[in-house]
Amino acid sequence: MSTAPAPTYTSISLDIADGLARLTLNRPDARNALTLDMGKELVDAITRIGESDARAVLLTGAGDHFSVGADLKSPPTGAPLTENDRPDLGWVLREVYNPIVRGLREIPQPVVAGVRGSVVGVAIAFALASDIVVAADDTYFFSSFVKIGLVPDGGGTALVPARAGYARAAQMLLLGEKVTADTALAWGLVNEVLPAGEAAARAEAVAVQLSKGPKTAQAAIKHMLGATFGEELEAAFEAEAVAQRVQADGPEFIEGAMAFLQKREPNFGDL
Repeated sequence: MSTAPAPTYTSISLDIADGLARLTLNRPDARNALTLDMGKELVDAITRIGESDARAVLLTGAGDHFSVGADLKSPPTGAPLTENDRPDLGWVLREVYNPIVRGLREIPQPVVAGVRGSVVGVAIAFALASDIVVAADDTYFFSSFVKIGLVPDGGGTALVPARAGYARAAQMLLLGEKVTADTALAWGLVNEVLPAGEAAARAEAVAVQLSKGPKTAQAAIKHMLGATFGEELEAAFEAEAVAQRVQADGPEFIEGAMAFLQKREPNFGDL
C-alpha cells in the first residue's frame, strides 16, 4: 500500500499510510475549537481521503479533548452578513460544517472516531457521523446550542435520535444536559468506553483492523447502513441552516453569546 504525501495544514493533520488515514483535529491549546479555516481544511482532507487508497479512517483530536465545537472567540470572518450585519451562520453550515459531516458519511471508508474529553456542539456531529465511536471514560457530550440561543447543527437533529432515540435526543438537545461516557454508551451514542489510557489504543486497533479488511465489502456495508438515513440527514442539514441563520440574527444568540463570554447564566426570560 502506498503512502500519500502529507498536505500542509495549519489546524489539522492528515497521514495516509498502510491503508489507514489518520485525521486529527490539531488545535490542542484551544481544545480543538473549530474555526472556518479549520473547517475548510477538514473538507479538503476528507475529500483527499475519499480519493485515496485508504481502507479506513481514524478520526481523533490532539491533546485531552476531541473538540469543544465552534470557536465562539473567533467570529466566522469571511461569511456573508445578515440584514443586521451579523455573520450568516446558515451559510457557514451549508458551506463548511455540513460538508464535513456529509463527507464522513459519503466517503467509502469506514470511520472510527476516538474521542475523549469534550465533544461539544458541532463536534458531536463529527463523532456521530463516524461508523464506530470509541470513547475514553473522561468523555462527555454536550449539545451547548440551546444554552447560547442556537439550534443543533451539523445534522445533529438527525444523528442524535438515529443513535439514541427521540426521548434521549430531546433530553440532550432541549435541556442541554452533559452526557457522560457511560450514559453515552447506554444510549448507543458510542460503541465502547475504556479508561483514557486504553481508549486511544483501542480506537487505533479497530481502525487498523478495518484498514486490512476487504475494501469494497466494507464500503458496501457502510453504504447500505446509511442508505435510508441519507435523506433524513440532508433534510436536517437544510432545516438547521435555515433555523441557525434566524437564531444567529436574533436577540437570543446575542444574550447567549455574551453570557458565555462573561461566564454567567443567560437571561432569556425577557426576550
